[in-house]
Amino acid sequence: MQQFRIDNYYDGYHTSEINCIDLPIGAAAGHFGRDNYFYYCLCYAFVLNYRRYFKDDWFEIRRDILSLLDLEFCEVLVYDVSQLHDKIKQCFYDNTPIVLIVKYGALFYSQYYGYGTYDHGLLISDYNEETKLYGIRDREVIREHIERGIFQSDVMHRLTITVEQLQTIWKHSQKLLKEENSCHYQKFYCIREKKNRGDVDFSKILQRLLFTEMKQRKNELERYLYESNDNQVKHRFAEKFEVEKVRRIFYRSFRTILKVMRRYFTQEEMQTTTFQMLEGTIGDIINTRTEILNQVQVYSARKTILEVKKIQQMVQVDNLKTDQFIQLLKSLVSTVDWIK
Repeated sequence: MQQFRIDNYYDGYHTSEINCIDLPIGAAAGHFGRDNYFYYCLCYAFVLNYRRYFKDDWFEIRRDILSLLDLEFCEVLVYDVSQLHDKIKQCFYDNTPIVLIVKYGALFYSQYYGYGTYDHGLLISDYNEETKLYGIRDREVIREHIERGIFQSDVMHRLTITVEQLQTIWKHSQKLLKEENSCHYQKFYCIREKKNRGDVDFSKILQRLLFTEMKQRKNELERYLYESNDNQVKHRFAEKFEVEKVRRIFYRSFRTILKVMRRYFTQEEMQTTTFQMLEGTIGDIINTRTEILNQVQVYSARKTILEVKKIQQMVQVDNLKTDQFIQLLKSLVSTVDWIK
């Protein structure tokens, strides 16, 4: 049996906060250390909100996020389905966990089978040479149970499938990806460790975010507000999927940031005034941004634009909250012994 160490992540996060492609990427990174899943989700939330939301290169964004974990994101080219099995086997030999971008409609176990057109992340966790069976990891396997609240996260549940079934999923997905001229056409992705990778812990991740990434931060929400106005003028109105994506990134991902903080700071540290102020500020950011995006949606529905002055007022409030958030986090970091 060839296998990657992919956890179920019963204590992980939900696609309402981190999407159904980046959660699997985080789980794949977890092969090199379970905590990498949580670190990836934290870095994703920071980078998309303050650095890279408007970066067009999907691959480059994920490469940069994984680089913060001292991991490399790589493309594996597959020009024909006949190459798929051997390419996957090579990744097992190379110890590089695999993420395939597929379509919901290609997944025979999904409730969207046959018609779903959105992209989705699929993990290959193991392969049995004797039985010629793959083990895959996918929240879609138990989606109904997740939506009923039986699980509190999008669990990376394992399912056994044949080589032929995976090839069918690949072919169906590739057909749609080609029609869309997608960047995911004829490729899948794998993750490898950087050479001489040392220990990567929460303290190192926080310091890289605060003192490198956030030094160059931009307010991506501000850019979105102006772009939304521009789209209104050009009569390009956001679809439901786009609205959901925006809400997930610009305020729901802050719930994940808070969950990661609560995971790694001790009970004693969470009792401090600074941490409690940090919690309150994150709550304020979520509430403020929820209201901002509600207003954007109302204006969009009315096919009218936001006044520039109103956008400036919104951004001023949001920037104030962001500054408070960063300063409180830096203050907390400076007083915690294990981060020094």
